[in-house]
Amino acid sequence: MRYIQRLETPEVRVFHFLLSLLIDVPVIVILWGMGMALWRSTRLVPGAVESGLPWLMAVGWACVAVALGLPITDG
Repeated sequence: MRYIQRLETPEVRVFHFLLSLLIDVPVIVILWGMGMALWRSTRLVPGAVESGLPWLMAVGWACVAVALGLPITDG
């Protein structure tokens, strides 16, 4: 019973919210970055593919953050 009461305290709820952001924010970056990379690299201008590469790098770093954050949030 004390465990349930502890889970309902404001500081535990805020900490749980922050931990959920550890996964949600990189997933948003992955989705947004892939869309931007595809949009930038499919234009019919010279150097279009190169303009999408920075977005793909951001997606790569977000994937690393998700891979490292999942064990933390599961615990």
